[in-house]
Amino acid sequence: MNRRPLIACATAALGLSLVLVPVAAQAAPATTAAASSSSAVTTPPSPVVSTTQSDSGDWQIVTVNLSTSAYVELRDDHDQLLDSRWGDANNSIRFIADPNGADVRAYTLVSTVDGRKAENKTVLVDFSNAAISRPVDQTSYPEQTELRTAIQLGEFGQTLHYKALPFADVTVTANGQTHTVEADAQGDAFVPVLFQAGSNRLAVSQQLGAKKSAVYSYGYLF
Repeated sequence: MNRRPLIACATAALGLSLVLVPVAAQAAPATTAAASSSSAVTTPPSPVVSTTQSDSGDWQIVTVNLSTSAYVELRDDHDQLLDSRWGDANNSIRFIADPNGADVRAYTLVSTVDGRKAENKTVLVDFSNAAISRPVDQTSYPEQTELRTAIQLGEFGQTLHYKALPFADVTVTANGQTHTVEADAQGDAFVPVLFQAGSNRLAVSQQLGAKKSAVYSYGYLF
């Protein structure tokens, strides 16, 4: 277990426990060298020496320290590729890990060294003391134009689309009115919002079980 704090911008970040677990590499097929003998193709060991994590508001930053030059992929527990970067013994790699409401989330580090796939490593990121991420407004620029037109016509009651954690309660406060909507299984929440002509300040947050996000404030000007 690695508990070294990450140092970012000359400021000691909050160190959190991080567990690095080796994952058994898939056995490569045996090749027949002679009629009665065979040799196994070995998989290079993982170049990942250690990892640390630090809190960065809505996310955790995972720093990966390497023993050699390698191309490293970060994959989630569904094997979805989240990010990929080059690094070496003198240049650590930093990945952003998003919380999903669980106290611990598993990620897999898939490495390629000299063109060969190396052993995988699983990193367990601790989110037990971290806030969950905030909902993200999905309104596109054309939709903002449509909103502006509607407000100018006096249609102040509108609906905004937010991307949140699946089944989280998304809360939006604007112009003295607060509405809370539960996101669906895909994390989509459509929240009623009362606008007015001129400046509009919105306060947005989400809650999943006992975990809450920070309140994010932003605005619309019509």
